[in-house]
Amino acid sequence: QEMSILGLGYQNLAFISAIFALFELKKEVFIQDSQDSVKIIYNLLLVEEPESHLDVQNQKYLHTQIEKKTLALEKKKDNEQTEFFAFTQVIQTSHSTHLASKSDLKNIVVINRNGTETQVFNIDRVLQLDPLTYRHNRRIIKQYLDATRSSLLFSRKVVLVEGLSEKFVIGTIINAYLKQLDVESNIDIDSEGIELVEVGGKNFKPFMALYNTNNGEEIKNKCLSLRDGDQYQGTTSEIKDYQKKKK
Repeated sequence: QEMSILGLGYQNLAFISAIFALFELKKEVFIQDSQDSVKIIYNLLLVEEPESHLDVQNQKYLHTQIEKKTLALEKKKDNEQTEFFAFTQVIQTSHSTHLASKSDLKNIVVINRNGTETQVFNIDRVLQLDPLTYRHNRRIIKQYLDATRSSLLFSRKVVLVEGLSEKFVIGTIINAYLKQLDVESNIDIDSEGIELVEVGGKNFKPFMALYNTNNGEEIKNKCLSLRDGDQYQGTTSEIKDYQKKKK
């Protein structure tokens, strides 16, 4: 199809694809009037909100293609040592939870404005601050940080709850409370930038690790976790013994 009849989203896809094609051509450039060639080692592409005018599937497709184009290539040296190098790095700004959910945690950087200050946090770096729980917390967050839960990265305040039932009930309670504060205004969860996130059980600690490192490097957004009274965690046999003792 002709570019003139395509929507802005597809035109953006075509433009980004053309840029990557240009990068491929620039990997090796021959010097004029010579057989010598020069390697173009590094390309940097800055993309502002690539999700603009794209539906969800095309957002995911674009992200996958960018990841493929920026993977480090493997090259065997003569002495059998392995060398890794990359020709291209992409830095993209986004408000898309779909892109955030598909990104590697080490590539996600959260930028917050706190008054006159701008704070920057790398998700993977925050989790690394506790080396004892890093691998476990990283696995859980990567597994559960889907397109819905990724909204916690873009909100001003976060309320963590166990499941969908709590999410609906707590949301209604918060909205009722906000309405009491100012009956005449349209203040609600959305206007206050509050995001309710269900963690899918009682495993709050990996999510709380993003906010509670207590050393100044955590995400500064306010975070509240609400859970039931049955907080005991252990093996099946330990839980049964614990329940017997309660009786």
